[in-house]
Amino acid sequence: MSTEPASHRLPGVLDMTAAAPLRDALLALRGAPLDLDASGVANLGGLCLQIILSATKTWDADGHPLRIVDPSEPFQQAFQLLGQIGPPPFAQPELSV
Repeated sequence: MSTEPASHRLPGVLDMTAAAPLRDALLALRGAPLDLDASGVANLGGLCLQIILSATKTWDADGHPLRIVDPSEPFQQAFQLLGQIGPPPFAQPELSV
């Protein structure tokens, strides 16, 4: 039996002031599959990136998937610029047959 992932829409600005609310929101969603909707992100700062990367490791350790879905271009650019090594945890688009 698969569990439909919860979805959390990330705010447009993920700077230092967004870090604590982001952490709290993610902690409240822990324990189940999660999709982070990054479609509206215009600014991704280093602290929020660290929180998101930590969450991906936490979800993995808990045995649940965490995907970043529909990442905006600014989100993707910041993710690469801030030194992320390896493939990002972006959800791959589903192909219809």
